Amino acid sequence: MANQRYIIYINDPNNKSVGHVEQCPHAKIWGGETTAAGGWLGPFGSREEVETLGQLSGNPFHWCGHCSR
Repeated sequence: MANQRYIIYINDPNNKSVGHVEQCPHAKIWGGETTAAGGWLGPFGSREEVETLGQLSGNPFHWCGHCSR
């Protein structure tokens, strides 16, 4: 999708990083704020950039099953 932007949630206690479309309702539950469980990075302009940065976080990366199908 043209002009789509993406964000990453890094969750260190649960050992995961999750890529989201910026407007994902699951991402908006926390208001994009950093919590005790982790924090948000982005926005980014490409899925490839999100995947690379998510993997570099040291946590296993996956895409949100709700917004990134």
